[in-house]
Amino acid sequence: MWSERLRKWTGALLFVSLAANLFLGGVLLGRVTFAPKEWDLAAGGAGPPDTSASLNAPADQRAANPESRLADRLRALPPAERRRFMTVLWQNRGDLPEARRALRLAALHVAELIAAPTLDQAALTQALADVRAATAHEQASLHVALVPALAALSPESRASLANKAR
Repeated sequence: MWSERLRKWTGALLFVSLAANLFLGGVLLGRVTFAPKEWDLAAGGAGPPDTSASLNAPADQRAANPESRLADRLRALPPAERRRFMTVLWQNRGDLPEARRALRLAALHVAELIAAPTLDQAALTQALADVRAATAHEQASLHVALVPALAALSPESRASLANKAR
């Protein structure tokens, strides 16, 4: 009896953890992939705004922000380098918005299957595999944008980011 309850709670907690991670990752990627058109330099925009004010927020405020890990890493960069990094990342976003949408839809499908009155284990197994594939595609798309953004930085700035990641 207890093992059955434990199994149900474990499954529910794993789902909540997956949903929270997908949500927080979506918030972070949404800021990068769905930035306002004013940021698009090719269309005459001014590029991403200066983020130094939010990066200089107290640690407890940054901890509440889902982007705090990235913000803490970018904080190590001089403002001009930080703007260059974000601009190049934005310019090379490629299919990142579509990949993010596909991941969000796959996660929603998992939630629908879990909430159904009867659990279709085969469909849920396939839906979870779809989430893994969509996550891998989104990560690959992000990495494609990260390489030129990192290449735009000075060696000192790249070393600073690498040190912050440890």
